[in-house]
Amino acid sequence: MRPGNDSALVAVTAARLDQETARLRAVLAEEARLRAALARLDAQAEAARALPEQVMRGLREIGADLSWQGWVGRSRAALNSELALTLARKEQALPPLRRAFGKAEAARALVAHHLSARHHDSQAREAQRLEHLALLRLADARDHTS
Repeated sequence: MRPGNDSALVAVTAARLDQETARLRAVLAEEARLRAALARLDAQAEAARALPEQVMRGLREIGADLSWQGWVGRSRAALNSELALTLARKEQALPPLRRAFGKAEAARALVAHHLSARHHDSQAREAQRLEHLALLRLADARDHTS
């Protein structure tokens, strides 16, 4: 590979990884939002259960407690349904992310291998030049002593 191709390959695979990471990040943000909404709903339901008995009696008399419990149940069901869909989207987003990560890592490893090979080849050529130069000097020294 030519040096320009190396950096282009790494750039393309890194861009794809960034794209897939952004997709997953959006799904994770939605999951966090839904889990937080469920936690708030649980906290509200717990706070309602902790109301003083006198307040609860008044709410029961007008049927507000049943309405509240119904609303909490419907809200929880809706949030859990949204969460299930979000978790399914998350599961679908993982394989492309894994592939993109693997390709990006492979590209980085390939570039590192090419750089190492170029460095090794350069060192081998330099060692060969030095050896050739040493042989020339040795031959030149023999010619001058004869």
